Amino acid sequence: MGNNSLEKFVGRFDRLGVRLGAPSWVWPGGYAENARKLKPVFDQVQITAYEAHSVSPVSAEETDSLAALKSDDFGYCLHLPIPTNLAVTGGSPENAIIDTISAYRKIGVTNYVLHVEEFGGWNPKLIPGRVSTIIERTGIRAEQICMENIIGTTFDKVWDSAKGLGVSVCFDVGHCVYEGGDPLKFIDAHSEKIRMAHIHGATRTADHLPLNAIPLETLSAIVSRLGDLKMDGSMVIENFSAQSMLESLEHLSKIS
Repeated sequence: MGNNSLEKFVGRFDRLGVRLGAPSWVWPGGYAENARKLKPVFDQVQITAYEAHSVSPVSAEETDSLAALKSDDFGYCLHLPIPTNLAVTGGSPENAIIDTISAYRKIGVTNYVLHVEEFGGWNPKLIPGRVSTIIERTGIRAEQICMENIIGTTFDKVWDSAKGLGVSVCFDVGHCVYEGGDPLKFIDAHSEKIRMAHIHGATRTADHLPLNAIPLETLSAIVSRLGDLKMDGSMVIENFSAQSMLESLEHLSKIS
């Protein structure tokens, strides 16, 4: 899928009532190269910094290019490194998060997606102290940190430990479906704290599929409900190939 394949979707999703986002890995290439191609259709690009900055440093040239693309109606969220080990005893795993947030400061990130994984022997009581350290040392607002529901981790355990800090929720629709949950019930349960969302097709055995894996009626209900929330952030279509993204946009465009 070349950049021209997106042209037919320009302006097609304004009626959905949600800001639309895409990951920064749709085509092979750098963050800014992807953002430039995605900008005509999407309101936000999620920088997929899945590795710590010390492992995968971003150049000043790349962040300058990203900053130059930012505008009043186009910006960025940042997916923080995974795994975080924020609930694992020992060390200072929050430092990798802090370094990564600092590396992208100049591009004007509005929201930060945070995983907390339920490893063997994990201790959720460690979460508040470490997240508080991240907030204090970076200067970002607590609500900008969006705790994501992830596969293999009981979200309620994470949320019960973190919610007192004033953080938000990144609702991943695909992860919810994969684990047999009801997306609409999740939205209802956390409606006051959902600040952004991830959406992708999913079954009980696979996720990050094109959106046509979700029946159109179901997809319409989910998008409508997310629109009702008036989220600060975007609904990011988490597809990581050009073909999958094109299929998702085709399906999404059928919502009346």
